[in-house]
Amino acid sequence: MTTLRSAVQLQALRVEWWMPRIALLGLIASLASVSIVLLATPVEAACRWDGTAPVCAGECNAGEILMERRGGGLITPFGTPGEPPYGSNCVTGTKALCCPRCPSGLVWRDTHKYDVVCVTPAERDAARNCDNYATRAVAQAQSGQACGFSGARWETNKKLHLSWCISLRGGDVNLPASETAARDQALKDCQQFCDTYATTAVAQAQENLSKKCGFPGLRWDTSYSMHFNWCKSLKGDRNLPNSERAERDNGLKYCLEQAASKAPTPGGGGQKPPPPQNACKVLLPVDVYPLPNRNNDQKRKAILAKDTQGVSLIKRDPDGWHNVKWPGNEGWAWSGKDYESLDCPQ
Repeated sequence: MTTLRSAVQLQALRVEWWMPRIALLGLIASLASVSIVLLATPVEAACRWDGTAPVCAGECNAGEILMERRGGGLITPFGTPGEPPYGSNCVTGTKALCCPRCPSGLVWRDTHKYDVVCVTPAERDAARNCDNYATRAVAQAQSGQACGFSGARWETNKKLHLSWCISLRGGDVNLPASETAARDQALKDCQQFCDTYATTAVAQAQENLSKKCGFPGLRWDTSYSMHFNWCKSLKGDRNLPNSERAERDNGLKYCLEQAASKAPTPGGGGQKPPPPQNACKVLLPVDVYPLPNRNNDQKRKAILAKDTQGVSLIKRDPDGWHNVKWPGNEGWAWSGKDYESLDCPQ
């Protein structure tokens, strides 16, 4: 019995000895798992210049890596993102550029020379992809300035695009690709709109020549590049190009209507109707307004094409404005020394 009791007591002592140690091992394992979680987040760090001017003797600490030395002469910062302040120049000796070592299992994010934030290798690779994203975003934004694009998507600051992309860590990794595609589509639409506008403008201008309508000015220029560059210069405004296209359409329509009214009637004959009293000759195409457009505040109501027949003078004013009428229309047109559009009786 004594031997059995001794054996039981010994076993109890062994259990009492192991229980706290098992609990301790569990605590250690828990702490290890916490440390792993903590290491999964970026470890912020920064490089520094060590050494005090004018006599410099820069040295790095045990937990740092020597990147380079500089000393003597005037040192100008390169302006690289994250570049540490250099301070005063050394008269003798050198300063040491020291960057922190990362804990085991982590590496520098390395999106630029001084990006020594410690991350996992997978996060470093993702950050490098973000650097490529940001570089392309800036190039797209610079192209988008000609189209008048604005807002955060069209920022030309690379750091903003890079920070945003890196901030998605653990989030929607497809968002950067989506943003790139959206910018590409917007630039394509802008380019296509002005290409279509310029192509149509050239076709209208060529019809003005072939139909001998005689409309002058840049609106009727046959240069594709002139119309295209003008469209792009408006920085995305589509109202003006659409208005110009409509003005040319209206002018051509009126020109064709006038040509049709002059065409001889098949089988017709007899005498032509007498010219109207106070008949005017239309020497050049001219805009017609409801009232004299002295202040450029009148909306044009018609275009009087060159050689339009049946035009007569109602009255004129001293400023060169002529109140004229012709079949189906009446209004004010300007004719003067700079642009003699009308030849009317005095």
